[in-house]
Amino acid sequence: MTTDWTTERVLVTGGTGMVGANLLRRLVALGNRPFVFMRDPARMQRLEDIRACFECVPGDIADAAAVERAVETVKPRAVFHLASSYFNPPTLSAADHMNINAMGLLYLCEALTRAAQAPQGGKIRLVAAGSCAIYTGGSGLCEDAPVRPGSVFGVSKAAAGTIARFYASRHGIETVELRLFTPFGPWESARRLIPDTILSALDGRDVRIGHGAQQRDFVYVDDVVDALLRAATARLAEPWLSVNIGGGVGRPIRDVATRILELMGDPVGLTTGTRPVRADEIWEISADISTASQRLGWRPKVAFDDGLRRTIDWFRDHRALAQSLT
Repeated sequence: MTTDWTTERVLVTGGTGMVGANLLRRLVALGNRPFVFMRDPARMQRLEDIRACFECVPGDIADAAAVERAVETVKPRAVFHLASSYFNPPTLSAADHMNINAMGLLYLCEALTRAAQAPQGGKIRLVAAGSCAIYTGGSGLCEDAPVRPGSVFGVSKAAAGTIARFYASRHGIETVELRLFTPFGPWESARRLIPDTILSALDGRDVRIGHGAQQRDFVYVDDVVDALLRAATARLAEPWLSVNIGGGVGRPIRDVATRILELMGDPVGLTTGTRPVRADEIWEISADISTASQRLGWRPKVAFDDGLRRTIDWFRDHRALAQSLT
């Protein structure tokens, strides 16, 4: 696929989320006018300032007919599939996770297969956002680590990855699955660790977290967007590629919250053990990102502290808006 984004027909699902909002801004800056498939066009909190720069395609990823119409309408050459259920808080049913993540990707693969086989069809590159939740946990996980999810969310993501691999192998839909670890940065939900810590500090409230020993592999969202774009244009020896996208370092969330407060001048205190431990908690997880380096030419460019500083600045500058992000 060409890297001239000014001429590519691009379809983005999940564009109203944090990663999607940052991806869309990058595409627009590159001269692209993407098509955004969204369930609720009224939910434009993250996209209001660029609303005139993309085309809205209404529909639900769990609706096969709507997905088919979107693909027929757009005739994309690249699809960034970011639509997903959410991991935290655990309020969705198993059926919700499967309908959104597994069935949604099945409907998309079916529609893309028909589009590619149509008389005026051609190659289509699918970049699908997977999740590290497919792994049980561990340090420096490679892509061939056992797929043993410990949550229904992880099960649905594992199923989605299997579906995408089947369609890539059987029908030639070139697919790159990016197994995202923990993206952070502008436009992240206010209820997640880093935004909650920043907003609590700005409001003068002590930060309250759970156990605090859980390790996560954080990666700044600009680097995630770089990985998405590289995945869309990379040469593939086979029609399927899975790639871990993380910072490559596991960090206890207690240390992350502490570091944020240090960068903000320690305006409030930090209390741990204030929230119950989840039954499906992953205690340690981090990625081996050598495949991303070798196959996509990708490594994180933004150091963790620099990413925290940029995130703190963004949430401080957009405080009222940030507090409303879900």
